[in-house]
Amino acid sequence: MYSLDDYSSVNLKTKRIMAGTVLFRVYSEEYHQTLGVDAAWYFGKTKDNRFDDPKQEYGVLYCGTSKEPTILETLDHSRFIAKIIDKTQKITFVTDKDLVMRNMAAIVLLDNLRLVDFTGTGYAINDVSFDISNCPRSEAQKYSRKIYENPHGYDGIIYHPRTCPKFESIVLFENRIKKPDLIWDGNLNEDMREECIDILFDHGIGYIPNND
Repeated sequence: MYSLDDYSSVNLKTKRIMAGTVLFRVYSEEYHQTLGVDAAWYFGKTKDNRFDDPKQEYGVLYCGTSKEPTILETLDHSRFIAKIIDKTQKITFVTDKDLVMRNMAAIVLLDNLRLVDFTGTGYAINDVSFDISNCPRSEAQKYSRKIYENPHGYDGIIYHPRTCPKFESIVLFENRIKKPDLIWDGNLNEDMREECIDILFDHGIGYIPNND
């Protein structure tokens, strides 16, 4: 079993994503207004997300090979709990505002990716015996930092997201691959509201059309 420090030096098991693969990315509409189409390739350093750099020195970008994990992982942080019928029955939902505030981009890779693989059965691949998708965020960030420092030069991490573990989410490290081509960009509310609502409903999340 590897120690945490081992992750900065050992040859880790990887999953390859080939050039030409389309990835999906959800990001803030605020970034879109500031950076335009470059917002789709923005690497954050906030420490607010699971695999962010704890030292805030390198940026990370979160994306997926399908739309579902990118939408669910992003909107999960904005969920509200509303009481309905009685004090014991609850429903989880998002609002118009949650969709208006976010855009989705489809990007196509120009490079092959080598991603440290945390998608193994029981999360044991690469000698992690715990669920890295559900452990404390500060713990996952330590692993991100060590993997980034590894001299084998991995491009990022692939893992099962907490909100929809049958899918795969990807973390990309800043300055490791060429900027991909942008093939589509749109607002979740204006351009793909119905599709978003269907995805949310399929995963037990409700939607209300206003903030009242």
